[in-house]
Formats: sequence, structure tokens, C-alpha cells
Amino acid sequence: LRVSADADPAGIDIALTVGRVWESQAQEWEPYRMGVVEWQAVSQKWPLNDHDISLLQRLLSDTNLPEQMAALGKAMLLEGRKAEQEGWL
Repeated sequence: LRVSADADPAGIDIALTVGRVWESQAQEWEPYRMGVVEWQAVSQKWPLNDHDISLLQRLLSDTNLPEQMAALGKAMLLEGRKAEQEGWL
């Protein structure tokens, strides 16, 4: 399964939740087009709010967070911004 969602904290959370449902059925999954490359290519510069930051910190503490999503989360925290997938679709 390929899972794609917004390049924002909620999108990472949604993708991870869907992926875990898939894993519970002994199926493989991967994030799709949810990387730093797509996020950097958008002109959207929407700031993270307090909820976003808190959610990102929780997600990044998960040792099972796929590396592509962890890299995206770290980049968002570093730059303090998020985006929606409509920015690259």
C-alpha cells in the first residue's frame, strides 16, 4: 500500500494510522510522495501552530515512524512550516 497525505503533522499522523491498520493485517505499506522533496517544492509557507509542534514531537518520538516521514517531520520543525499535497499534485 502507498499512503499519501498532506505534508503537515496531521498528514503524517493520518498516514501512520492507515499504515498501522495495514500492518495489523500483515501487509506492507510505505509513505508515497510525502517526503522532504515534495514539501520543499511548494510555495506554501504555512506556519506550524502549537498543536502542530506538539503532534510532531509525539510522532518523532515513535521509533517505528518511517524514515521518510521522520525526515519530513524534522524539516517541518526546523523551518516551522507545513504544506498541503495540493501544492505538488
